[in-house]
Amino acid sequence: MPVIEDPQAAVDAGRVTRDLSQQLTPNDIGSILNGSVVFQNSSKSLTEGLDVEAKSRFDLGGGNGALTAGGTWTHLFTQSVTEANGTEHKYAGTHGDCNITNCIGSPRDRVSLYATWELAQWRLGANVNYRGSMKNEEEQGAGCAQQTLAGADYPDGCKIKSFTTLDISGAWKFGKSTEIFASIQNLFDSKPPTDFETYGGIGYNPLDYSGAIGRFFRVGVKHQF
Repeated sequence: MPVIEDPQAAVDAGRVTRDLSQQLTPNDIGSILNGSVVFQNSSKSLTEGLDVEAKSRFDLGGGNGALTAGGTWTHLFTQSVTEANGTEHKYAGTHGDCNITNCIGSPRDRVSLYATWELAQWRLGANVNYRGSMKNEEEQGAGCAQQTLAGADYPDGCKIKSFTTLDISGAWKFGKSTEIFASIQNLFDSKPPTDFETYGGIGYNPLDYSGAIGRFFRVGVKHQF
């Protein structure tokens, strides 16, 4: 598996361009303007996990309509990369290497549950999305990726907290081809946990974008011609 080398290795090898015009002291070698990293062969990459999906439909009887419910669960047992020299990097349950995860991390658990109730022309639905917590480490045992000015691990306990949102939707169909629908994403306006170990340091994990957007309403009409 080809992987991108550690950027520090590129700096140590001198594959950078420095701004010599901004030297503040005689010993200042200049700030880095740009650099280049190379792809390296990794001797082994291993990912092990469990994917579970279930779905069922129930007739509620008595003119009460039907209920469709289901969900998916993904659990990550192992995610590792072993370099050619035998060094193994374990990422499961951590924020992971941004070169591998694009800085979204490798939480061990991700769950999505949904349910839809249909009665005559009406349809109501709900979705629950859960992202498990993860250590704010680049790999297992690497130490916390960030600290406060006082030297304490950040966030508290060096853990990016789990994040859960609830979305609801409804629709009413009249005639054969027209439907009015509405939805509320992130019903409880849940705020994403702090996470600065991302591209651009935006302050939240990209997996939690619905929390950054906040409660979001949508109303519309759909007609099939």
